[in-house]
Amino acid sequence: MKRTKSHKIDTQAQRIFLARIPVGWVTRKQDPDYGIDYEIEIFHKEKPTGVWFRIQLKGTERCRETDDSILMPFKTDTIRYYLNKVPFPVFLVVVLTQKEEIYWLFLQKYINEVLKNENPDWNRQKTVTIKIPKKNRLDNNNAAEVESEARKGMVYTHILQFGTPHWSVPFTVSGAIDDIGKFEAKRKKHFAEQNEMDLQLAMKYYEARNKEKSHRLIADVYERTKGKSDHIEEHLRAVGGLLFFYSVTDEQENLEIFKLSDYGCRIAESVKDKRFTYFFRGSMLEAVFYKLAKRIQNNRLLQKVVGEQRRTLGTEPLLKLFELEEYRNLMQISVEYSENIADAFRDEEYSVSLDLLIRLIVISIFRYGHLVLERTKRELEPMLKNTWVLIDNSLKLAEALSRYDMKCEILKNKATLLHHENRDEYKTVLKSLRAFALEHKLNYYVELADNLLREFKKFGRFPEGPNDIPKRLPNEEISDKETDKIHRRLAEAAGIDLENDEDEIANIVRIGLKDRNPERVLKNCSHLEIAVGSYGVPGEMLGLPTAGSKFLFCKYGGAIGALSLDSLYESFKREYCMNCKYHNPMPKDWKWSLKWQKEKQKNRSPEFMRFMGKVNRD
Repeated sequence: MKRTKSHKIDTQAQRIFLARIPVGWVTRKQDPDYGIDYEIEIFHKEKPTGVWFRIQLKGTERCRETDDSILMPFKTDTIRYYLNKVPFPVFLVVVLTQKEEIYWLFLQKYINEVLKNENPDWNRQKTVTIKIPKKNRLDNNNAAEVESEARKGMVYTHILQFGTPHWSVPFTVSGAIDDIGKFEAKRKKHFAEQNEMDLQLAMKYYEARNKEKSHRLIADVYERTKGKSDHIEEHLRAVGGLLFFYSVTDEQENLEIFKLSDYGCRIAESVKDKRFTYFFRGSMLEAVFYKLAKRIQNNRLLQKVVGEQRRTLGTEPLLKLFELEEYRNLMQISVEYSENIADAFRDEEYSVSLDLLIRLIVISIFRYGHLVLERTKRELEPMLKNTWVLIDNSLKLAEALSRYDMKCEILKNKATLLHHENRDEYKTVLKSLRAFALEHKLNYYVELADNLLREFKKFGRFPEGPNDIPKRLPNEEISDKETDKIHRRLAEAAGIDLENDEDEIANIVRIGLKDRNPERVLKNCSHLEIAVGSYGVPGEMLGLPTAGSKFLFCKYGGAIGALSLDSLYESFKREYCMNCKYHNPMPKDWKWSLKWQKEKQKNRSPEFMRFMGKVNRD
């Protein structure tokens, strides 16, 4: 078969290109290419630098030119694919075969910063013209410029995809201050128009560990682009960037994550942007999962508190009912999260799929760490087996996408799960993580691997069931503030609005919450004794016996009963404490606790016991 002229030109272009690049550029031919001809990894002195990029090679005998540019036609579908789907830098390399000249261009940056401004309607065209500056001529003498652009491009393309610097980007503090200064000067000069510059500057500040300025810049982009139909993509990226500054395990920040994700998801759905739709939907489901898991944990803690107070009276069945409902919701969220990942895969949104898979691994490890406190490791084997499948599949996907940062994140999670299973292989995995991160210049993970190795050794053996948990009293586990928070959560679940001043039941519960800790009254005199009398349905439902009548007693005075401890003490003080010669304040460093209260109950005065006996008979 006779070779076509086009095939001859392509072969000649490959020969010229491969002969001109530095020896430190290791090329890997992509077959089939799908718009990418070569993957290039840069080595210096036979050691990998962690910098890699992709090449789309175009050979031509002649082309249109201007005084300062080479003009190349390009299919719009192809460059749209590079911009929206490819999470790594792609360089267009044009070889003029007759002159044996090579020119290069960082495509995603050109499309995002030049083409969008020069041709706002490019997305509606079938083809566009790419302008390659003639100053971008490639040979051995100026290869360092391409390497520098590729190094920056690895972060730049991640910002384009997700709107935020990935937290696994290595902290390159040295030299960052100079770059920040350059970006800052440009931002002040063109503040209103520089959304892209602000996102890059935010990344630089984050690398320099200045999260406050990084957050402010992303928030600026968010506010500038809000409600502007011609800046939806930048706005979605800013929304995604803001998510990065919240913790999903913090109750208040979890709510902010959900609100922002819901907002971003609705916008993404309205413009049919599948990539951001899957990303924000995953963030929403993740936030809901952790909120439900926290509620289940709080319900269990409340059961312990109620048991310690010995006042359950129907509360425990109510708690069990809430817990069962939360478990059902949790399972539903898990199913929806998995379906979201599957949908992203079907639509070939592989980078988003990998990000969501890694989050699912973290969720699974989180669940195991909590469930193993109630069930044995053997009972949790199916869950562990599924998590290992997720880890293996995620590693394969990270390799296929050449996402070295995400591979490090998966290895970190793999080591964590091995430690949770008390398997010494975690040490080998952490050593592999360290070596891989070092090879690819991912300094954050080099440091992380060392820290985790120390922390895991210090932690020792991980629990493998309820029998491994030290038996402690609930009051030693839960602070007074935490207990109050749990009671409020249960009141909310029972439909009691504690903010409603006109609700009589809510008022009783508020008094009960305040009177849980009687320190403010008992500190006035060591002879004061307090007891809980009868209480109604609110106290029974919430395991809150202080949401009822209380009695204050002194063997040198008398006794008074009332609903509110504060009003009770005021009346008691007026009647019995004025000029009392037995007045004896508690020591200044004394603090009330449930443990103190139990000891007090063991040593009640005979007078108090007789009084309470009379109250109970009446």
